[in-house]
Amino acid sequence: YYNRLQNVINKTRTDFQSNDLAWVIARVYRHPAQNLLTETMSQVYKGPNTDTIDAPGDRIIGHFQLQGLTKVANAWNYHLDNSFFSNTIPQ
Repeated sequence: YYNRLQNVINKTRTDFQSNDLAWVIARVYRHPAQNLLTETMSQVYKGPNTDTIDAPGDRIIGHFQLQGLTKVANAWNYHLDNSFFSNTIPQ
């Protein structure tokens, strides 16, 4: 998983001709490689841990429903704040 995602990030950066193109990765418990990528690659940041969004009505068989999607959007909004956009590429 780590190598495949690293390849996707590197290919995207090559395609956009930007070695510093920022990536943000949502995190789930079953893929610890997500945290490892944020620690070993430049300009790769931790996104929300979507496993914590799991109250009744948030999901049906693992898929987010309207209530859960709203919480996911808010979690992304928290991580992708003005500071993030001011300090990452592209700006």
